[in-house]
Order: sequence, then structure tokens, then C-alpha cells
Amino acid sequence: MKVNEKGITIIALVITVVVTIIILTITTTTVMDSYRNMQMQNFSAEMRMIQSGIDNFHSKYTNWDGNNENDYSLGDDIERTTVMDYLDFLGCVIANEDSRLTATEKAEYKALIETLRDQNLSSWRIEDGDFLNYYYLTPADMENLFGIKDLKQNVLVNFLTRNVVSVNGIRTLERDSGGELIRVYREYDLPGGQRLIEEIGRGSSKLGLYAKRLVVKNDYVTVQLYFNAPRGETYTPEQLKEALSEIGRIREVYAFRISEEEYDEILSARLNAGTNIEDIDETLKDIAQGKWSYVEKFKYNEINKTVELDLVDPGFYYFRVVDYIGGKSRVYETDEYIYVAYYNIPVPPQDETAYIPVKFIPGSEIDKSISYNASKTFNENTIYAVVCTTDDPEWYDYQPNRNSKWANIMLLDGSYNKTASSADYAAVGRVLDESSKYGSIYVWIPRYAYKVYNANNVGVTFLKRHNFKSKRWIFSTSSI
Repeated sequence: MKVNEKGITIIALVITVVVTIIILTITTTTVMDSYRNMQMQNFSAEMRMIQSGIDNFHSKYTNWDGNNENDYSLGDDIERTTVMDYLDFLGCVIANEDSRLTATEKAEYKALIETLRDQNLSSWRIEDGDFLNYYYLTPADMENLFGIKDLKQNVLVNFLTRNVVSVNGIRTLERDSGGELIRVYREYDLPGGQRLIEEIGRGSSKLGLYAKRLVVKNDYVTVQLYFNAPRGETYTPEQLKEALSEIGRIREVYAFRISEEEYDEILSARLNAGTNIEDIDETLKDIAQGKWSYVEKFKYNEINKTVELDLVDPGFYYFRVVDYIGGKSRVYETDEYIYVAYYNIPVPPQDETAYIPVKFIPGSEIDKSISYNASKTFNENTIYAVVCTTDDPEWYDYQPNRNSKWANIMLLDGSYNKTASSADYAAVGRVLDESSKYGSIYVWIPRYAYKVYNANNVGVTFLKRHNFKSKRWIFSTSSI
């Protein structure tokens, strides 16, 4: 019997090899994709742990006023502290000064931050683009700081904004235009990554943010940011307390500064074009070339939800605060600027022994702890004359803004006096509610010069001693 001894044909062999290669390729790709997926999952989980540790650390050691039970001690002369102070206290140094890093590594990490800065990433703030804001942390560092063990990543951390960057990053399954796998360095840059540094929403419409000067010294001004009813509305103390309960812990404060020079340029151009000063004020922040800057150190009062910060650069300021509550951050902004300057202040009234400084405030702001006021009832919306000090910004505030205060003085030709033993003693904080006892009341207007810009606006410059000029005021003729 004849046996067919023909073997496999060349064509069949080629087809078999091609199919085998395709199967191996698919299998290899699937295995590699699975491996990369596993790597990304591990990277994501670890970066989330790190982020959580940093968030807790930042919240715990941010802006103490010395009253918190967990406050650490830096000495009696330290009045206000930040997470940055605590890092200094622990001996931590920024990455650029970290002796564990070589010059090459520092240059490499600086380039990494600058590259990420230029990519317009979400949840990336102005301060995140500066390498000098970052600390270099190893797994051992993070175990010591946050108590998290078995980490693998070395990271760069900006404690100001809580931004975390892995120095090695992770390759994703996506490719760039050149066909290379895209590498990411933050967990929330992964496809579907969790945005642990939360997107900021708008704050409650029940409250407005306001600013006022507390202290004016020779080289700085202390400003207080506080919440109250929205502009045009009035709250009772109970209503305000209820509204404030919706404010979370203030984590971040920003300032938007417009220099005096830029303000003058904007003002002159607009006034000469016939624009009213009120219209300029409303759009000043939009016109100006300034930017929001992070305020590193401030004092926060958890009970009253107030913030105090010291400013050394004169100019026109807007402010923004970011609170954190219920896992979300919200932003509040002042809608009017406040002028900050610690020089060129007009000459105040002289010879304090000859008069009583008086300010006018609503009944809701009266201090009932003053013995003279304790037994009396005051209408919250009625304006009362109250004795104050000559350094009270609510009394003498001749800076150019819509809420400036003109100094009122009461002469001693009435019953109210400056004798402590007298029943009519004008103690600081006392409400002068008996008009029959009033002395003559005057408003102090310092020496001034003026300029008429147009039919609607007049510029007024207060003069100091030796005719040095202070900052210019602009009045709408409709308000004169």
C-alpha cells in the first residue's frame, strides 16, 4: 500500500508562525497592561496614603494662636505659628537645601517641578510652581512625620498647598503624540485619579468677607479679615452666630495687591476719561495686573472665624480665604479693597487732654462687659456715640476707601469728662447716650489740597507736617 508522505506546506507553516506571534503579542501586551495597571493601583494607593498623612499633618499644625490643647511650644515669644514653623522646629529643610540630595538631583527635581508647572495641570496653584516651596521626604521621613509605614515612594511636598509629587512617577497606559507612554507624578493626574487636593467651590451666600486695619505701626499694618452679613444686609448676633457655624477651619489665605503706582495710573487714566470713582472701585481688581499670593503666616481665631495678618508692602489689597468643611474647600473673597500704608498718615488731632475721642457704631457692636453699659439696653440697629482711643482704626482712618472713618472729638465743655472718679467719666467703651451731657462735637479735617478732575470727581490730598503729601482721596461730587 502506498503511503502519503507529504509534510506541512510552507504556506501553512508561515500562517502557523504568524498566528503564534499574534497570540504571543496579545498575551504579552495583556500581561504588560495588567502589570502596569497593578503598578498604577499600587502607586495610587500609596500616594493617597501620603496625601492623607499630609492633609492631617497640615490641619493639625496650621496657624495656632496658642490656645489649642495640642499646641507645641516654640518659646514664649512666639505668638503665631504655622506648619512651616513646626517643620523648622523639627529641623526639616527645603529640598533645595537638603544635604541628602546631590546638586544633580536638586537640578533634576527643580526641572520636574517646572515641567509640571508648564503643563497647566488641574489642582495646581501658583505656589506649586516654585521648587523652593518643596520638601524632599523619604519613606523613613514620612514614617516619622505621619506614622505611615512600608512606603516605597520618595516625594516632593509643598506643605503650603499640600501638593505631593513623586520624584519617579508612574507610566500610564496612555501614549503621547510620539507614541511614548505618558508618565505622571501625582495620584490625581492618573486617569480617574482621586482629586485629594479638592477643587475649590464658592462659599456660603449667607456671609460676606470683610477687612479692616487693626494696628498701624511704623513698618507694618495688621489687618483683620472677618465674616458678617452680606453687603446691604444686617444680622442679629444670633443670626450671625448661626451663619458662622457654617464656616469650616480656615486653611489658606491669599492676598491680591495693587501697588500705589499702578493704582495711580489706573485712577488718572479713568478719571481723565470721565469715569466715576465708584465705577473704578468696582472693577479695580479686574483691571489691575496683580495676582493672588499665598499668605504663609496668619493668626486664626476658631471661635470668631477671624484672621489676622501683618502686611509690610503698601498698596490696595483684596483678600481671599479658603475654608475646609465636610471634605470640601470653599473660597470667600472681599469685594472691596482696603488701603494699607504705614506712612504718610495725616496729622491727627493734637492735645488729647482737651477732648474725648468718639466713634459712632451700631448697638450690635457695643461692649456690654463695660460696667457703664452692662445694665442698659441698646437697639442693635441704632447708631451710638462711644468713647474710644486715639489709635482705634474705627475712629481715625483717613485711608482712601469707602469705609474710612473721620475722627470725631467731643470737647470738655459738657458734663462728660476725663476724671476717673466722676460719674460722667468718659471711660473707653462707654456709650455716651445722654445727649444733655454732650460737649461740643467736631469732625477733624487735616490740612488738605484738592484737584478737580472733572464735573463728577474731585481729588483731595491730605497734608502732613512740612507739606509732605499723604495718599490722594477721590470724592464723587454727588457725595460731597
